[in-house]
Amino acid sequence: MKFRTPLIHCDFSRLIIDCHLGLNHPERWSELSFKLSEQQRERCQDRYSRPYLDSLRQRTNISLERSPRVFHLSVHTFDPNLHPDAGDINLLFDSDRITECTINQAWHDCLSQQANELRITTNHPFYPVPTTTAV
Repeated sequence: MKFRTPLIHCDFSRLIIDCHLGLNHPERWSELSFKLSEQQRERCQDRYSRPYLDSLRQRTNISLERSPRVFHLSVHTFDPNLHPDAGDINLLFDSDRITECTINQAWHDCLSQQANELRITTNHPFYPVPTTTAV
């Protein structure tokens, strides 16, 4: 309400698919999802991820019509028992985008100064890419 913009959220678990990653991103599927058939994964993507990403794109385009700059903030949590290296706060950004790197560094510095007891990490993956073992 303060920013006069709607909340766009996912109402499903990242234990299935990470909606914050693109439809073709290799790390969008969890280890559990690899047990699903290709058809089941496609249904999950169509039912959950695609509507979220479409909504996000639509909202971003509307915002870009009003202003040349849009800030997208995404929040998620880690279970410290499963992700002990994720830190207390994990900042995610596209390292290929200079503006995102600049914002991330400023945010990291500000958080570090204001709450130096917190462990702040960047771009820590929610789940690792599964590896295959040759038999």
